[in-house]
Amino acid sequence: MDTGKENTKLIKLYNILYENLKELAKAFNISEKELDNYFIPEAKLKNQNYLYRLASSLQNSGMMHNSIKFENKERRKEIESVLCNWDIKQARNKFKNYIDIYKVFKKNDNGTGNKESNWEKYCKGLFDGVVFLNDNDGINEINNLVNYSFNEPEDFLEALKKVKNIEKKIHGLGFALTCDWLKECGCEWLAKPDVHIMEVVKYFKKKEKISNKEVLEFIFDWSKLVDSTSYKIDKIIWLLCTGNFYLTEAKFGRSAIYKEIDKL
Repeated sequence: MDTGKENTKLIKLYNILYENLKELAKAFNISEKELDNYFIPEAKLKNQNYLYRLASSLQNSGMMHNSIKFENKERRKEIESVLCNWDIKQARNKFKNYIDIYKVFKKNDNGTGNKESNWEKYCKGLFDGVVFLNDNDGINEINNLVNYSFNEPEDFLEALKKVKNIEKKIHGLGFALTCDWLKECGCEWLAKPDVHIMEVVKYFKKKEKISNKEVLEFIFDWSKLVDSTSYKIDKIIWLLCTGNFYLTEAKFGRSAIYKEIDKL
């Protein structure tokens, strides 16, 4: 596709998607001002530290999510209590290894056999995260990524290398969830290459296969083209694909129909 024509299409698509999202939000009585909150990283919006965000992102995949259930208020309180109310230094002093954390949560574990269970995987990741943030200058490393300067074309690829380096330090996180964690910590230049983003970019570029790198670079370039952020484009696509306005607990889909029936 000609670069000029592609850019014109992307500018138009961004405006159309944003207008569609505003209309969808309006149907849920969500104002444009309230909608803007979805485009602010949650660590900043809700004053959450990097350990809290890790505890959320680490279980933010289908299989893990069904076991950990971080969005459940009681479960979240339990994890918060075990991790010293998200105090990174206290949590590091409290736990010598992941087994110390797993012992507390083992009662929730329904895993069977010799295969690593979701709870074991989660506790290993939490411990690695605490070590990374406390012992390995992880807080500064993330802060530097949050404030990363993109002055040269190759700077974006250098930033992605730093993301992959963090991925290697935390068990069970994986690249997509590392992106999820870092973008919610404040890396607004970063999207999460989940199924929604991947499929939309593949469809636009008419490709059957596409790499994480290509998708993230595409979203980054798109954000610069429309004077936005990768984070905002990510959320626009995700909200349109899922209809899950999680900040207000409004949700588009079958559950929304159930909710209206319940009201009657």
